[in-house]
Amino acid sequence: MSFTKIAAVLATLVVLCLGTVVTFQVLELQSYKAPPSVWPALD
Repeated sequence: MSFTKIAAVLATLVVLCLGTVVTFQVLELQSYKAPPSVWPALD
């Protein structure tokens, strides 16, 4: 394979991985209701 094909495949994989991470972060923020325990309590 030529360098441009390898670069295109790697760029595609990077975009897919980044999209997966962003999707999981959005899903986590939507489903996780309790504030993280490291935050100070707002009593």
